[in-house]
Amino acid sequence: MRTASASAGTKLGYQPSLDGLRAVSVSAVLLYHMDFEWIPGGFLGVEVFFVVSGFLITALLVEERHHSGFVSLRGFWTRRAKRLLPALYLLLLVVPAVTLLFYRDAAGRLGGDVLAALAYVSNWWQIFLDESYFAQAGRPPVLLHLWSLAVEEQFYIVFPVVFVWLLGRAGRNRTRNVLVAGALASTVWMAILYEPYTDPSRVYYGTDTRLSGLLLGAVLALVWTPWRSRARPSRAAGPVLDVTGVLALGAVAWFFARVNEFEPFIYRGGFLLLDVVVIVLIAVLVHPSARLSRVLAIPPLVWLGVRSYSVYLWHWPIFMFTRPELDVPLTGWPLFVLRMGLTIGAAELSFRFVEQPVRNGALGRLRDRWRTAGPAERPRIQQAVFVRFGALFLVVAMVGLGLWSAATDPERERMQLEAAGAIGLDGSLAEISEGTGPASEPTAATAEDTTTTTSTQAPAEG
Repeated sequence: MRTASASAGTKLGYQPSLDGLRAVSVSAVLLYHMDFEWIPGGFLGVEVFFVVSGFLITALLVEERHHSGFVSLRGFWTRRAKRLLPALYLLLLVVPAVTLLFYRDAAGRLGGDVLAALAYVSNWWQIFLDESYFAQAGRPPVLLHLWSLAVEEQFYIVFPVVFVWLLGRAGRNRTRNVLVAGALASTVWMAILYEPYTDPSRVYYGTDTRLSGLLLGAVLALVWTPWRSRARPSRAAGPVLDVTGVLALGAVAWFFARVNEFEPFIYRGGFLLLDVVVIVLIAVLVHPSARLSRVLAIPPLVWLGVRSYSVYLWHWPIFMFTRPELDVPLTGWPLFVLRMGLTIGAAELSFRFVEQPVRNGALGRLRDRWRTAGPAERPRIQQAVFVRFGALFLVVAMVGLGLWSAATDPERERMQLEAAGAIGLDGSLAEISEGTGPASEPTAATAEDTTTTTSTQAPAEG
């Protein structure tokens, strides 16, 4: 929900600089998934999204309660559904269909992955399957990246109820203390569960171990509301804020450039430290006196940030369908250009023709048009709707038939193992070694004995 401009001095309003921060974060994730060695910590872009999301979601709740005296949870969840579900449903129609038609080596587990995505439990589904986040043989699951969307949606469902109840019963200060305690508890729990020199996927996927960013973002929204202040800030406030913001932005860049996913530090308080840095940066960006916000509010960054959810949704399957020298005869920057073109194109189509129409009430207008249509117009409306739903039905039927076929194909498992190099042509088992570094995709020369190490992140949506 967009409120009045922040210049009105009473509401947070739309903050383009936060979309700019999203653009920086999603760019880090995409560059990381391209396996560029100079950004080993790009996977932490998702933690930045978690903090931004926690802040914005809580700010909406706080502002609604402040101005109207109550919070409509139904309205909150309706807005979240309009924002998140249309693009996800489109992805869950197109990606399985493409997989079943052209990439059947990745089709074996699609049924469970799609159901888990629809229920927003993808992260727990991966834990249940003991699916490594960091080491994948052959083609990684094309919907593996939806784990972080599951973390966010679980937060969106539970947190507003608990937050509104706490705020009404315990007051602002005690609610703040509970949120801080929750963030610390999640951090400690991650450190307890983490075992050095073993696969950390369990602590990486778990909602219980990834709450610190979301909760600290919520704390910031609860205690930091400079847009409400009627006092005129001193001349020194702006420069102090800008210097603080630049230092925080530099610290985020340091995390991106210096930290990798296998360092024990990140699982023993590193995520919490990054969360603190990000809330400082957000606090600066939303302050009316800060000029740093203008830097992150430049049009190209805002354009990408507004579409960051769609960019994230589409980039991972596109990357998995364009493995270098296996699916496409490209590597390096030419491959990057191809992937970015496909990703931005798919994201823009989704944003322009699916997400925005639904958010702007296209379904409601169709309903109203039907109610007011005369006898001559209704058949035309019916025909248009039937054509669209007929096409949708054909896609769903094709996906369902393909899933059934993939699940019952007796050769499926053998084909997957052969593609991954797990068995030889004579049926003998081949050794698969785990990757030990950032994500790397097999080339044609090493496709039969290389394990792909992957990290999949999702931008948070506020």
